[in-house]
Amino acid sequence: MKKEILSIVCVLVLAVVFMADSSGKLKYTGAPGEQTCSESNCHGAGNGSNTSGGLADNAGPGSIYLTSIPSIVNNLYVPGQVYQMTIHVTEQGKSLFGFSFEALDDSGNTDWHIDNGLGKITVTDAVHTQLRQLYGSGPGRFTLTQTNNGGVSKDMASFNFNWTAPVSGVVNLYYAGIASSNNGLPDAKDNVYKGTLKLSAGSVTTPIGIVDKTAFTVFPNPAIDILNVTFDNTQNQLVKIELYSLEGKMLKLLHNSFIPQGQFSHKYSVSDVTSGVYILKMWGESIDINQKIVIE
Repeated sequence: MKKEILSIVCVLVLAVVFMADSSGKLKYTGAPGEQTCSESNCHGAGNGSNTSGGLADNAGPGSIYLTSIPSIVNNLYVPGQVYQMTIHVTEQGKSLFGFSFEALDDSGNTDWHIDNGLGKITVTDAVHTQLRQLYGSGPGRFTLTQTNNGGVSKDMASFNFNWTAPVSGVVNLYYAGIASSNNGLPDAKDNVYKGTLKLSAGSVTTPIGIVDKTAFTVFPNPAIDILNVTFDNTQNQLVKIELYSLEGKMLKLLHNSFIPQGQFSHKYSVSDVTSGVYILKMWGESIDINQKIVIE
């Protein structure tokens, strides 16, 4: 399954970076005028702390990816739509993760002292994320990044926030992340991941919702106490399955582990969930699915 993203009429840039730093890092998203953490000689190929053998960006065994509710279809976003976004940084065996995110226009401005942001970033999880602004010769770019110890997690960390799309513009998503060995040093053992996505403006009628339901089944629906999930997993990957309210609040984590390539089938208990209508969210490196379900 191939994930698809969004669209706009005004040109934007979303940038993501992760930094294994207690207070998060600014100006290391890989956006215009910025570097990644390996390019600044801190981690990975940068061989920080006088270590050696660091890998180039994206050469490690992990990944970084961005998902949203509602899903962004055909690289188009809905103007003014509030997207509940999540940045995932993964690597088996690592226990400290982090990130940074910026939403910038497409002017190509390389001076991060100038605030050329578009759209609105909103903190929804103050325990793990914080919004900071870079100052220098003037008010600079806003960066969403992790809090102190906000990225402590086994094999994968997910960071949640809202992004409100502007009324128009083309958006480039710049994102980079680090999966850290958590040894107290910025060194070659920390792997850096990055990517870019270009978004274009859609209309208020742009479809939102499920990106791809190929070979994906949830039953019974309505469910009473047990929910069966089956799908054709196209690659070895870390998969999360979560239950959300219609207001976008995560209510229950059903699954969070690596799944080998091939047919997957599992039963999950929902006996402790109040009767109502919910959104089942499943995501991984090649998966981004929202399914409306009813629990009786």
